[in-house]
Amino acid sequence: EINKFMPDIVFAALGAPWQEKFIYHNLAKMPYAKVAIGVGGAFDFIAGKIKRAPKWLRVVGLEWLWRLKKQPRRWRRIYTAIIVFPVKFIKWRFFLPWLYRSNVACLLYKKEDDKYKILILERGDLPGHWQLPQGGTDSLNIWDAGIKELSEEIKSRKFKPIKAFPILYKYKFGERDQESRIYAASARKHTGYKGQKQGLLIAEYFGDDSDIKVNFWDHAAWKWAASQELVASVHPVRREAAKIFLDKFNEVNKS
Repeated sequence: EINKFMPDIVFAALGAPWQEKFIYHNLAKMPYAKVAIGVGGAFDFIAGKIKRAPKWLRVVGLEWLWRLKKQPRRWRRIYTAIIVFPVKFIKWRFFLPWLYRSNVACLLYKKEDDKYKILILERGDLPGHWQLPQGGTDSLNIWDAGIKELSEEIKSRKFKPIKAFPILYKYKFGERDQESRIYAASARKHTGYKGQKQGLLIAEYFGDDSDIKVNFWDHAAWKWAASQELVASVHPVRREAAKIFLDKFNEVNKS
C-alpha cells in the first residue's frame, strides 16, 4: 500500500521502538521517500486532532494532567512518564554508579575431530573487537540468563546448557585500556553501572553453522575459535576473563 501511494514523506506512528525499527528496515525500500519521521502525541496537536493544554498548565508542568483528562486511555503511558521514569532516572543517576551490573558470559562450544571450538562474536560498534557472547542477567539466575542471551545472540536454540557458574570475574568500565575508556563513557551512560560482574554459562552447540544468525543490532560477525586459541582470539581487554572462563571449561571437560 505504501509503495502504491509513493509518499514523499513517511510519518511512522507505531510507537517506540516499533516506528524506529520500521524506518530502519524499510526506508531503503522506499526510494521515493525523501525523509521518514517517527511521530507521537505532538503530531496530534499539530494536526489539530487533539487540543493542547492551556499555556498556564504547560508553564507549571501539568500538561500531562490535561492529556489524561482528554485521553484517559493513555493513563499507562502517562504513569510511566510521570512516576516510573523519574524513579528510574534517580536510580540511574545516584545509585547505579556505585554498583556492578550482573552479567553472564556464554561459552558455546562444538566438538570436531576430537577438538573443541568456541564461538566468538565481533562487536558491531567496535570493529575488530571479538568477545564471547554476553549480556545482562535482567534479574534472572545465571543459567536462565545465559540460555536467554545465547538464544537472542545466535537466533537459535540448538544448544544444550552444560553448567553455570556464579560470578567469576568483575571489572570497571574503562579501567583496562584506551579503547575501553572510549567505550566506557557510552557503557556507563547506557547502563548506569560502574562496571560488570560476570557469571558463566557453558553450552554445547548441536546445530549447523547455517542456523547461526547473529543479532545485527549488536554484532557484525561470528566465528569459531579453537579452544587453545580462544584467549589470543578475543580482544586484549577480554583476555583476562577469557582465561578464567576457559579454565572452567577445561575443568568441566575433565570431570
